[in-house]
Amino acid sequence: MTSLTLLILVGAVVSATAQDETARVERHLIKINALLPGMEYEAAVSRLVTLNVNPYLRPSYTSRDGLILQPAAHVQVRKYYNLARRQNRDKNITGNSGAFVGLSIFGASQSLTNAEDFRSDNYYGLGPVWGIQRTFGSNFNLSANGGVGYTIDNQQFVLLLNLRIGWALFRSSR
Repeated sequence: MTSLTLLILVGAVVSATAQDETARVERHLIKINALLPGMEYEAAVSRLVTLNVNPYLRPSYTSRDGLILQPAAHVQVRKYYNLARRQNRDKNITGNSGAFVGLSIFGASQSLTNAEDFRSDNYYGLGPVWGIQRTFGSNFNLSANGGVGYTIDNQQFVLLLNLRIGWALFRSSR
C-alpha cells in the first residue's frame, strides 16, 4: 500500500514539474501607471521570478502647504506561483497575469514642493507582499499587492497597500 502511494506521489510531482516548465514570466514588461504618475519596468530574473521597479510621484496634502509631491519608488522581487495552473486552465498568463509573493523595498524622498512642516519627508523600508497582476487583451494592466513593511529610518511597522491601474506598453516574451 505504501509503495502504491509513493508511486502515485512521485508521478504527481513529475507531472506537475513537467507542466510547470512551459509557464514563464515575460522577459521585459514596461507599464505606465495612471493612478500615480509613473512608469514601471518588470524584468525576468529567472523562469518565474521578476524584478519590478516602480518610480512614481506620491501626492499628499497638508492644510498649511497644500498639495505636496514626493518622488517615491517601490522595488519588488516577485515570484509568480500559479502561472502553470492558469496556463493549464487556458487562462491568460501574458503580461505576467498571475499571483505572486515577493519582497518590497520602498521609499520616498523630500517633497518637490516647499513643504517645511511635512514630517515624513524621507522614509525607506522593506517588507513581504502578496499580490495579483492581470494584463488584458487591450494591454490594460491591473496590479494589486499588500503586506506589512518596516520603515528602517522610523523603526515602525506600516501597512503596504499598492493598487496600480494602467497599460502595458511593451512586452517581450522568452
